[in-house]
Amino acid sequence: MHSAKFGDQTQAAEVLLRYPLALKVFERLNLPLSLGDKTIERVATEAGVTPALLLNLLYVSLFHSQDELFRLEASDLPAIVSYLEQSHHYYSLEATPEILRIIRTIGEATTSRTHALVENFFQQYSLEVDRHFSYENEVAFPYIRRLLRGSHAAINGYSIREYKQQHNDIEDKLSDLQNLLIRYLSLEEPYRLRRQLFIAIHLLGEDLSAHTCIENRILIPLVEKEEAKWKK
Repeated sequence: MHSAKFGDQTQAAEVLLRYPLALKVFERLNLPLSLGDKTIERVATEAGVTPALLLNLLYVSLFHSQDELFRLEASDLPAIVSYLEQSHHYYSLEATPEILRIIRTIGEATTSRTHALVENFFQQYSLEVDRHFSYENEVAFPYIRRLLRGSHAAINGYSIREYKQQHNDIEDKLSDLQNLLIRYLSLEEPYRLRRQLFIAIHLLGEDLSAHTCIENRILIPLVEKEEAKWKK
């Protein structure tokens, strides 16, 4: 299981120093940063998170690992849902507004028609992302919480299969936008801003890809197992 990278006995500080993007995982799980020499296991346990969940989220987020993940239980679901909700806040309140800010700054420095196309494309994309997250926040996640409480109304009125059908890979359209930027954005745009924009979009795409993997490989299988208990 990726033993060459790190495990539950690795010092958490070493993981953050080696992989700075791991900070997002710690933030979304509300883990402390006064780490000292604490291991991954100790940091997770003290915060009420299972070491297996923390390791899974780190490996999916940093390496997009999809196989050989540590075994999780239904008791991990509240932390997973909370993690995904915190991810939504980051995308909606930080990542997409920052990208739009860069796009508009470019617009102030150019007369290129391509810029208007890029801005319109991203605004439409942002609306689609917001709709996707609204569905998860208002329908799917409350259902999972009701399911864990043993609510018969939850079990009779919904299924995680509907969530799977609604679940589209929204990061794909970011690739289209990157393609547009590289192939068609005019040379008159300041290179510094184009670099900032391209990197910001790339990082968001990587984060969204990990987000989708967490939902498909971690969240949905656990919910399906919980649903199966009620069908026996």
